[in-house]
Amino acid sequence: MNCEIRDRAIVVFLDFDGVLHPANCRAAQLFSNLPRLQRALTEYPEVRIVVSSSWRQGRTLLWLRERLGGFGARVVGVTPTLPYQRAWPHRGFECTRWIAENASHVPWLAIDDEPHLFSSNHRVVGCDPSLGFTDEASKEIQRHLTELRA
Repeated sequence: MNCEIRDRAIVVFLDFDGVLHPANCRAAQLFSNLPRLQRALTEYPEVRIVVSSSWRQGRTLLWLRERLGGFGARVVGVTPTLPYQRAWPHRGFECTRWIAENASHVPWLAIDDEPHLFSSNHRVVGCDPSLGFTDEASKEIQRHLTELRA
């Protein structure tokens, strides 16, 4: 188990490329959308983050937390890296595996620029990969979090 998840927590699976910054951006743009995500989650202290991004591969949890600055304290783990198979929605399967092994009692959602990697019954806030996490995505995640909180 990566961490202790309290009963009232909500897990957010977070992709980096195409969310925290535009996909294929220059180094100067990396994490440019992080402040917007931080503002969106300010009113939801119960949110815990699990990194589902490919950035999790070959990097430590501490390194990932440091990339997210003060927001990194909310990072509680990373999804497992499972062998790719065409027959199922890959990233969604990695998220459901993490939930099953670590926090099966809490609701979750994902923020990703590739929502097709999830099944239709998963709650996913999709981002335009050329923009990342926008004001529109911010409103959508707040709506979902308010529903999950109820």
